[in-house]
Amino acid sequence: GINIPRRTIAELTAASWAMMMAVNLTSAFHLTQAIIPIFRRQQDGLLIHITSGAAKRADRSGIAYQATKAGVSSLAHGVMEEEKENGIRVTVIYPGLTETPLVYQRPTPPTPELLAKALQPEDVAAACLFVMGLPTRAYVPELVVYPSRL
Repeated sequence: GINIPRRTIAELTAASWAMMMAVNLTSAFHLTQAIIPIFRRQQDGLLIHITSGAAKRADRSGIAYQATKAGVSSLAHGVMEEEKENGIRVTVIYPGLTETPLVYQRPTPPTPELLAKALQPEDVAAACLFVMGLPTRAYVPELVVYPSRL
């Protein structure tokens, strides 16, 4: 996913809105649609969508970012409902602040003190591995992972 520095309602343009939708939401749709036939043939598959804690709780990440991440969540839950009879499971992981290159696109970059408290990419990877390690009889619809000290 991506975000942009000029993210407030007053700063967004139709072009920046469309770009955010294309990268964060439409790409998730295309990737999901591409894998579903393979999972159907297998009668098994786990699709994990990484969204953002901003999809759960509004913050200053920008309305386009929040809308796209909430859209990915809706896409995932809808696919799960449609495909569960085909053995397909879909999980949405909502990480909070994570130290990735994306946070440096903020209008005001995070301070080193704030980043010291942030999740690390390996924390999100561990959440994915947890979900992937469950037997196929179990499914986690959503997993919210926030930094413990923010």
